[in-house]
Amino acid sequence: MSQKKRRCCGRKALIQPVPVGGRRDDGRAAQEALGGGVRYLSGTNLIGFAYHIPGCTVIDAMLSYDFEKLAPSLKGMVLQVSAKNLLDKQFMTCAGSTGRRYGDPRTVSASLSYRW
Repeated sequence: MSQKKRRCCGRKALIQPVPVGGRRDDGRAAQEALGGGVRYLSGTNLIGFAYHIPGCTVIDAMLSYDFEKLAPSLKGMVLQVSAKNLLDKQFMTCAGSTGRRYGDPRTVSASLSYRW
């Protein structure tokens, strides 16, 4: 097992997409979006658990691309890549006399969708 510090965290923040790349020649907004979020939970002392659990901050990110920009025939096709716990921090989400649970490690996912 890794020797990284364990931290307590769990509160979620929304990932808010923001268009990047300005406007296209026809005046419409660019088809890329970039988003990010920060999750924070303060430290705590839990009854039945002998140690102080320090607070932590976890960073999430999202990037999406609409393929219509490549070819009009691809209108509605969108690729999205998301990363949770971008810095791969190890942290506890719950701890007590019956045990403890750790937060998810870095998780990267991608989706390709089509809307018609």
